[in-house]
Amino acid sequence: MRVLPVVWVRAWTELEWPVSWETAFAVRDRLGWETKPHDGEMFWTELSVGDEGGVISNFHGRVDDVTIPLTTRVVRGQEDEHTAPRAWAAYRAYVEALTGLYGPGRQTADRGIAKTEWVLSNRVTLNVGALPGVLTAEVESPELTALGEYEEYYIEKYGEDAWFNG
Repeated sequence: MRVLPVVWVRAWTELEWPVSWETAFAVRDRLGWETKPHDGEMFWTELSVGDEGGVISNFHGRVDDVTIPLTTRVVRGQEDEHTAPRAWAAYRAYVEALTGLYGPGRQTADRGIAKTEWVLSNRVTLNVGALPGVLTAEVESPELTALGEYEEYYIEKYGEDAWFNG
């Protein structure tokens, strides 16, 4: 299992937001990521296998989210006894490196998926998630960070039923 360097995540987290499409595509290209034919929002990194890759998403016409595969993906059914230990070791190394940069993140685990989330000083949210065979990073814009915080506030105040049925 190969792992992308942390500096590739920092290339996105430390941008001045909001990020224009031109800036997003320039960062993607500077990192050497290959654009998928007919869709500049989707890309392959040096670790991509087949159609697996990353994506730059938009919200109201602006870049709002970048999802980056951080490791080579181990295809379901092709795991071996080393797959899970390597994935968890990569996850721990990423969390340790990012904690050194951004301080401790909020850690959660659910159904075999571990996630650490940081809300950075520029209001960008960084999520690093892992499960056996894959490690990903998701960088969310300050606008999505604000929406997520509002959702948490609303659920805490009124309950999940009010948020989802409201």
